[in-house]
Amino acid sequence: MMRTCPDCDSTFSEWVTVCVECGTSLVQESNEADQDDEDAPERIVYELGDWPLSMQARVAEELAGAGIEHVWDGTDLLVDPDDEVACDEMFDRLEAELGGELDPGEESHFTLAGWNTLDRDEVAQRLAAGSIPFRRDDEGGITVAASDEELVVVIVNEVGGGGDAGGGPTAETLGNLFVAADRLKSDAASSDGLDGLVSSLDEIDPDQPPFGLERGAWRRIVEAADELGDGLADEASDPDHICAMALRLRDLLRPYV
Repeated sequence: MMRTCPDCDSTFSEWVTVCVECGTSLVQESNEADQDDEDAPERIVYELGDWPLSMQARVAEELAGAGIEHVWDGTDLLVDPDDEVACDEMFDRLEAELGGELDPGEESHFTLAGWNTLDRDEVAQRLAAGSIPFRRDDEGGITVAASDEELVVVIVNEVGGGGDAGGGPTAETLGNLFVAADRLKSDAASSDGLDGLVSSLDEIDPDQPPFGLERGAWRRIVEAADELGDGLADEASDPDHICAMALRLRDLLRPYV
């Protein structure tokens, strides 16, 4: 059984989970059950916990350039036995280049708890595009050098943890949207509720969440607001249905206002 990258279509052995070319999570080519542990392919393990993150990233780059399939298990590097000689030569060369004693340095870890695979992959792709060394774990978290933490916080917020302080709607906009929904939940014909909803819809974007608000939650709010707006624009809409949609929007907004 092989795994395939959904972005670049590269194929890898079944034990590789992340594309060495673009950092995207791989998918299996078939729906067959995983092999039992005793049938799992043999791997050579290199323990790189004492290597600085920048050198771990250098190792990944070297392996990708040489077309050597590999996977990270924390700070352990796993490769196919057929590639052991080539890997040993690479490590000898890198250690000679670095010289002296290796110092792993300070690191920062982002768990990305609750994130979906697409958003985690987008973070990894942005880090790679920005030449920021990183390491992924089995749970989807990302480890970076402490010196890069501020840059990574910006990327994480932009992708899934909320936009930057200058992007997305303000707290006032969220408050106005909440008030509009609160009025419409009780009176589907409320002119103040309608005016407040229309003005708020002009200021919100599903791809620009307020600072600190997770993108998935924000998109659900925007979707509910759009549905309410469509319902109000439809003269045939049932008032009770309008009130129900407004109540749903209000409940989605309540934790953030």
